[in-house]
Amino acid sequence: MAPAPAVEAPQAFLCPITHEAMRDPVIDKDGNSYEREAIVAWLAVHGTSPITRAPMTLDDLRPNRALLDLINPDAAPGVTDPSVVTQAEAAQVLSPERAAELHAAETAAVALSAAKVPGEESDVVVVTVTPPAGTVRTPVDLVAVVDVSGSMSDAASMPGSEDVGLSILDIVKHALRTILSSLGPNDRLAIVAYSSKATVTLPLTCMTADGRKKALDATTSLVASGGTNLWDGLRTGIDLLAGVDANGRPLAPPRANAAGGVFLLTDGMPNIEPPRGHIPMLQRHLATATRNVVGETFGFGYNLDSLLLRDIAREMGGSYSFIPDAGMVGTVFIHAIANFLSTLGTDATITVDGATPLHAIAGPAPATGSKALVPRIPYGQPRSLAFRMPAPWAQSVSVQLEYDAWHGAKRRVCVRQDLRVDASDEATARAAREDARCRAAALITRLASAKAGTAAASDSQLSAAAREVQSLAEHMRTLGMAELADDLGGQVAMAFEGQYYWTWGGHYLRSIAFAHGYQQCNNFKDPGVQAYGGELFRALRDDTDALFDKLPPPEPSRTLHEGRGGVRSMAVFNSSSNPCWAGDCLVAVRGGVKRADALRRGDVLASGARVACVVRTELLSPPRLVRLGDGLRITEWHPVVDPSSGRWAFPAEIGEAQEDASCSAVYSVLLDGAGEVVVGGVTCAALAHGAAECPVRAHAFFGTQRVRRALEQLPGWPQGSVALRGTVRDPETGLVDGLQAASGEVAYGAEPGGVAGSPWRLCVWQSRDGAVESGVLDGCA
Repeated sequence: MAPAPAVEAPQAFLCPITHEAMRDPVIDKDGNSYEREAIVAWLAVHGTSPITRAPMTLDDLRPNRALLDLINPDAAPGVTDPSVVTQAEAAQVLSPERAAELHAAETAAVALSAAKVPGEESDVVVVTVTPPAGTVRTPVDLVAVVDVSGSMSDAASMPGSEDVGLSILDIVKHALRTILSSLGPNDRLAIVAYSSKATVTLPLTCMTADGRKKALDATTSLVASGGTNLWDGLRTGIDLLAGVDANGRPLAPPRANAAGGVFLLTDGMPNIEPPRGHIPMLQRHLATATRNVVGETFGFGYNLDSLLLRDIAREMGGSYSFIPDAGMVGTVFIHAIANFLSTLGTDATITVDGATPLHAIAGPAPATGSKALVPRIPYGQPRSLAFRMPAPWAQSVSVQLEYDAWHGAKRRVCVRQDLRVDASDEATARAAREDARCRAAALITRLASAKAGTAAASDSQLSAAAREVQSLAEHMRTLGMAELADDLGGQVAMAFEGQYYWTWGGHYLRSIAFAHGYQQCNNFKDPGVQAYGGELFRALRDDTDALFDKLPPPEPSRTLHEGRGGVRSMAVFNSSSNPCWAGDCLVAVRGGVKRADALRRGDVLASGARVACVVRTELLSPPRLVRLGDGLRITEWHPVVDPSSGRWAFPAEIGEAQEDASCSAVYSVLLDGAGEVVVGGVTCAALAHGAAECPVRAHAFFGTQRVRRALEQLPGWPQGSVALRGTVRDPETGLVDGLQAASGEVAYGAEPGGVAGSPWRLCVWQSRDGAVESGVLDGCA
């Protein structure tokens, strides 16, 4: 008997959320239909239409009986025909005709174009792949591979803030909660915890209401202990997606309509090495995989093998992200999730006949033969690569794009076109900018590969690298690339300085190279990456951003003996913090008002309190400020009296923080006695205010005489004006216990007769991206 022909559900029968044939369709006011269970689950999380992103509630939905009759014409009311074939089932066995249609649709999904940059000896041709905008993302199977080694119980630091009792693992758990909250009922999540060995704490589970509860329970159960067997965790995660267990025994087969990915999270270096090394073992494992798997790696803190994390991400077609402190967790994961979910294709290559690819991006070589690598193609974000053309050439090129369709079993898509090169002034200028961007990513990648003990790691070589980056930044400014030039000339150049390269610099550089090389926005803070990303990415990012800040904060797992206590909002882990206000804000003084940056020692406030010292903190990047009252622009975590309630609160809790490019320094005030300062009509806490009973104002350093004693030791105190660069933390407790002047001097606030500080201290200050920079100072007590 001949086998029954494969059945493919018509497109109109497929739910845009689940991508499967609907059994109980409902319709919204715009005429879009959904599977009832899927849209109900979606609205419980997002509250917006998955198609238009406009606000939507359950009241906007009605049963679509006409569509139900078309889907299931012979069934009695309320009865579902079991012969309806879902997309997942139909994709297992495609008819030759349907396979041809699918191939035609995929090859037509992207557009290719070429433009040239004329050169003295040879020209450069920039080829651009322009994918469709995308409206509905592909369902995903995601495995979170989490390091739970002993070091994950260390304190999660926050720039400019005290230790609030949260460990690194506490913050990672919250990142996992953000991930699972961003997934829908047709997505699946698994969790693999690894220390000395890997354990599957949650198998692949659909993120329905019940599935989310299981995922939350699995997340809560994670405990830090043991060593760091990274390979066992990574291998286990890849095998889960392939449908096999740790012993190679088959599990449920991979879903044909879902894309697979691994998120690898670690705070250190592996101390258990696989026999052939991590990368060779990974390459062998991926070579036998029957499913496409994208791998994203995340490194927490400074004790990282970020070269290994970079190489793992490169092999798996993903990217590596550096998370120096808890303040970067939110922004990094929000963007990582949105980038992952907006993927169209993976493992892409571009070939231009007769041309040589330029610029190695996030890898040791630009290409194999004439092929240039483009690891991932996202919806709505063009990808551009540069090629060197031999002279002479005919001003037209033959271009071939190949990529793996992301969802389902491995399926290669090939697009080949003959292109006439656009030589217009506009196209040439655009191509020159893309060539410069590629050069920047390749330069950072090459220069940031220096390992300790090598010639490339000498101070002179690192200084030369900084100069080379600065030179390219100046060239970019002539091309109109101000934001990317700011990245290179600021944070990137600083990261190559020897005092920074071996703490945060090298880790940061390997991460930012991915962002610019892959044209991928990976945080809210680096100015050069903000232009990347299509509409689907931005919609997903905005949804996840809102989810992160609204989730309740985790319970601290570490016991504190002093400080302000637990976290009131997880927004503190999604922003930078400087406890001050802008210099042009008006301070109420006796007889009128005065700008904050014009205050001087001896000025008398409207309350009668006298100014003892004006403290100015210099900024390397625009701060995030909240606008309150009559012109007050204040940082998110400086205590104020809420004008609407009369209670002490943090500005972030009563207003929206926005980046303020006009602000290059922020100010605070120390009074002769305890008291407050009225700025822009809003009452704000002064330094050393002494209010220990209020949980918002209480602070073991800034709210006590310790901050006064530190200021008294710094340049400018005799004149009543001290310029700061940042704070100093005790390396064991993570608590702020001193200040660093803009000129570099460090002072502590110990009690008279007490110990001013151990001979080693960790100095912390604001970096260009708002994150922490640090360095250990010898004998700075």
